[in-house]
Order: sequence, then C-alpha cells, then structure tokens
Amino acid sequence: MSQVSAFPTPVREAPPSLQPTEVKKQTILDYLTAFGLASQLTEPEKLQFVEVAQAFKLNPFKREIHVAVYGEGEYRRLSIITGYEVYLKRAERTGKLDGWKAWVEGEGDTMKAYVEIHRKDWSEPFQHEVYWREAVQKKRDGSVTSFWSKMPKFQLKKVAISQAFRLAFPDELGGLPYDASELPDDETVITPASGSPVPEAHSSAIPTPTPSKPVAEALSGDMQY
Repeated sequence: MSQVSAFPTPVREAPPSLQPTEVKKQTILDYLTAFGLASQLTEPEKLQFVEVAQAFKLNPFKREIHVAVYGEGEYRRLSIITGYEVYLKRAERTGKLDGWKAWVEGEGDTMKAYVEIHRKDWSEPFQHEVYWREAVQKKRDGSVTSFWSKMPKFQLKKVAISQAFRLAFPDELGGLPYDASELPDDETVITPASGSPVPEAHSSAIPTPTPSKPVAEALSGDMQY
C-alpha cells in the first residue's frame, strides 16, 4: 500500500524553460502520416490522440506518446500510451524530486516491486509496492504475454515506477496516459472469434519508447537515484 507521511508544502515552481513546450496539432498529424498511422485511424480516433497529446504537451516525434488500435468492428479499441521515462523527466522538472529507488523481491507469483520516492517538500519518503499477480498481463488462454514472460522483473518494475510517480506527483502527472506495461495489448485483447467482448482498455495506446541503455540496464537490477 502507498504511504505518505506528510502533506506537501508549497515550493517554488521550476523555471519556465524546464516546463514542457506546446505541441502543435500539425506536428502530431505529420507524425501520424510519417509513421503510416493516419490511414489506420478513424477521424474521431485521430482527434482523440491529437487532443491528448496537446493537453499534456507530449511530442510523438520524441517518443513521448504513441497510439495503437486493437480488435475489429465492435471490438475495436484505441490505446494511447506514454513511456514511464516521461514521468521521470516531468518529476525532475518540478524541482521537488530528491532521489528515488526501485527494486524487486521474490520470484514467480510472490514477486513484488517496490519504489521509494523522496520529495524535497516532504519529511518522509513515499513508498509504493506492486504485486506480480495483480499487475501481470495474460493472454486469452491464461498464459503470460510475451513481454511479461521474457522480462518479468523489468515489466513489474515499470508498472511500479509509473504508479508511484503518478501518486507522488499527482498535480504534475495525474491524467497522463499509462505506460505500455500497464495496458492490454494485441495478445490480451479478445477478438470476435473467441466469442467474448474485449476487456475495457484504459484511455491509451502502443508500446512504450525503448528506454536508453543506462535506464534499461538499471531496470534489470535495483535502481537508485
């Protein structure tokens, strides 16, 4: 369970130069065209993606946001995704982040990921934990999806980091699209052939940007900043 020992106190905001910049509508449309996504989306889906990207100042060319569509016909679902690295960058830009660490304990079904975040305006660290059995994504047949099967600790840690930073920085990160590790994908979506409806997806869409090498290496083990 998440724990916060003290309420935050007002601090001076980060300089304007560190704040996210506006993203023009045409830039987002150009991205959809350049990557062949414009022809795959309906006009309402394009509008939804554009509005989310602009509202949160997420630039798709910087791999801060992406979109995907799963299923067909009445089972079609739009997904809009951001990467956990966006959470980290925006938390740092507030000037309130004072170090954090993440680690995994246990194996298999008992595995848990822990995140501890220190804020300069809180007297105690924020702590959050995520259980494997509650976060793991599974296929229609009940087996674990390929990403979670190949990189279980990496995926679980991403979920924990994403959730923890949204909770520790609600004003700055609240409402942002989720990380790909938290959302259903084409392996988890149920098609008409299976005879069951598609599970409701969170407002969002495609794989997360590939993390930089130092971050990827850190995610594979314990992390501390």
